[in-house]
Amino acid sequence: MTAKWKFPPTSAFGVQGRDLSEDNFAQEERSSLEILIREALQNTLDARAPDNTSSVKVNIQVLDAEGYDAAYLHDLVTKEYMARLEASGGSALQNVDKRVIVIEDFGTTGLQGTYIDHNVDGAGENWNAFWFREGEGAKSSAGSNGRAGQGKITYYRASVARSVFGYTVRKSDQKELLMGRSAFRRM
Repeated sequence: MTAKWKFPPTSAFGVQGRDLSEDNFAQEERSSLEILIREALQNTLDARAPDNTSSVKVNIQVLDAEGYDAAYLHDLVTKEYMARLEASGGSALQNVDKRVIVIEDFGTTGLQGTYIDHNVDGAGENWNAFWFREGEGAKSSAGSNGRAGQGKITYYRASVARSVFGYTVRKSDQKELLMGRSAFRRM
């Protein structure tokens, strides 16, 4: 499978300068690892399946090149992507230790809502909220563990490639979906 990255042009009147949402975490008294774990756990708890009567389970692993399909991942991260990553101040991936963080959750709904139109918003649209919304809360329940919609930037911060790949099995229709997204640091 060939990766199909979309690199939208910068809007003439869009946000310019540094990505301030990332700086919101600079003043926390927690380490980047603690913030990442907190985000993974709160997203999982917020997506708990209503019919799940047992515990929600989270499995977090750090895998080296022998623990995942490095060739497949290499195919996903194209040369054009690498050039854009380096232009944004990122590191050349050939110069770093190649490891991946895998976060799996069980007993959740998966990412629900439409996956064809990223502009659809509203209740039950957590696919779009996770992949495309920042700085706005999309969680509707009173018990939600986060509201600002900025915590997911921790996933990009933890990645040298500034990328997140998500595989979900949706409870509503059993569809299996894979998507990736990046958040390059603006300089």
